[in-house]
Amino acid sequence: MLSWIKCIGRYDHAIGYSALFWPDFVIHDDCLFLDPPDIDNLNAWMSHFKGDKTAVESIINHRHIVSLFLNSEFEPTEAVVVHLGRLPQEMWSCKLARDFPDRRAKAKLSDAGGDLLAYEITVYQQRE
Repeated sequence: MLSWIKCIGRYDHAIGYSALFWPDFVIHDDCLFLDPPDIDNLNAWMSHFKGDKTAVESIINHRHIVSLFLNSEFEPTEAVVVHLGRLPQEMWSCKLARDFPDRRAKAKLSDAGGDLLAYEITVYQQRE
């Protein structure tokens, strides 16, 4: 795999992938997000979930694995989707533990049982 990357890899792609695999998490109002939240969207979800910050984090932070590469000519198999879900799950878990040792932050990959679109990864904090 590394020899393949050496032959066709690009710096701009590597930088883009680094944002996916090692994101800069953001804290806002004691919530943890993958990106700075849109305040109107955040408020709407807070209202919908009656202030449940864990539920809000889960919904705002979720990413469908197959949606990460919308213009790919390659049709992924379930094994590919699962692999591309587990990799950021493990990396995000390490980053969360490193950056937020005082929080019970989790990265979770859903078990979609064969429905490729249903494979999602999300980040949330476990609260009391």
